Amino acid sequence: MLFVAWLVLAMWIVAMVHKDMALFTRSARNAGLAGIIATVVAVSIPFDLTFQIFHLIFFPQGNWQFATQSLLIRLFPSLFFASLAAWIGIYVFAISLALLLLSIILPKILPQQS
Repeated sequence: MLFVAWLVLAMWIVAMVHKDMALFTRSARNAGLAGIIATVVAVSIPFDLTFQIFHLIFFPQGNWQFATQSLLIRLFPSLFFASLAAWIGIYVFAISLALLLLSIILPKILPQQS
């Protein structure tokens, strides 16, 4: 799955650079900074609070809370969701950092198109 994400990112970069280097540079820089800032903000908030806020927003009826002996809770304990959130954060940070670095490096190595 990660390979597909990097492949899509690479195809987007090639298309953007081919079309307009200045547009790519601005887009990649803004996306990279936004992703890094979002990751830092998400990491600074405790996971339990983030988990509760997420579920209160998407399940306002309160039907996301199950008994501790529930099959769903036993199959997917809180550690599962914490690990999943950590991996998503790592991927978002890595892709954002790659975009930010590309927005700095590519204009220096590739000639400007007229």
